[in-house]
Amino acid sequence: MGRIIAVADTFDAITTDRPYRKGAGFDEALKEISRCSGAQLDPEIANVFVEIMEKK
Repeated sequence: MGRIIAVADTFDAITTDRPYRKGAGFDEALKEISRCSGAQLDPEIANVFVEIMEKK
């Protein structure tokens, strides 16, 4: 369950505005999740997340 939350939290952190930076766009966030797949994020969960989000 923690691995799923990690992917969702990463997406939220990338797309949300912060006091020190503007949030990134949807496509940019998905690219970053794909890039981190297998290193910082579970590759299977990250790939499924990206596939589902690209369909929307």
